[in-house]
Amino acid sequence: MPELKGAEWLIVVATLAGPVLAVQAQKWVERARENRERRSRLFYTLMGTRAARVSPEHVRALNMIDLEFYGRQFFGFRFQMPSEKAVINAWRIYQDHLNQPPNDRGDPPQGWPAWTARGDELFTELLYFISYALGFNFDRVQLRRGIYNPRAHDENELAGLAIRNGLVRLLGGGQALKMEITGLPIAAEDAARQRNVQEALLKHLDGERALRITVEREPGPRGALE
Repeated sequence: MPELKGAEWLIVVATLAGPVLAVQAQKWVERARENRERRSRLFYTLMGTRAARVSPEHVRALNMIDLEFYGRQFFGFRFQMPSEKAVINAWRIYQDHLNQPPNDRGDPPQGWPAWTARGDELFTELLYFISYALGFNFDRVQLRRGIYNPRAHDENELAGLAIRNGLVRLLGGGQALKMEITGLPIAAEDAARQRNVQEALLKHLDGERALRITVEREPGPRGALE
């Protein structure tokens, strides 16, 4: 059997490994395509719910950011692209802001407008870095202002949030239930009779009228002294 030279061995190895490498390359392409599709769905969900940030779809998409932009692992080591790190860092900052709402309980709370405005800025930054990682050419102004939110939807969302917060404070003992009686279903005759009784009692107590007391003796046994 003739001895093979180095170049010939390389040809043999390439011939044998070619199909294996082709299959692995195909699998890598498929995984990359699936990964981009999942990230795109996440980004579309966040974009579509920019005006409804307490909706379950929006919250679910936010909670998937850590998983979808985690990076890749090779031999126990984690590798992240710079764009992936930027998304995770933006999400960390926004998540920390969401988990620290104002503590005041005013009506309306004074700290909420500033907290909401800061949240809008951080959320815009998050959308910007996700769009950049996916290859979209959005700027921050377009992401922040390009929202259509009917006023009725905004009012309904704020009203629902206020109702939920009020019930939580009420059931938790942090707020009392205010009650005010404006009227009772009393007939006019009953009200007049009660007023006459009160006036008569006041005159007796003030000494304007004497209080008549009648003592009646119970009939005793026959033969008792009367």
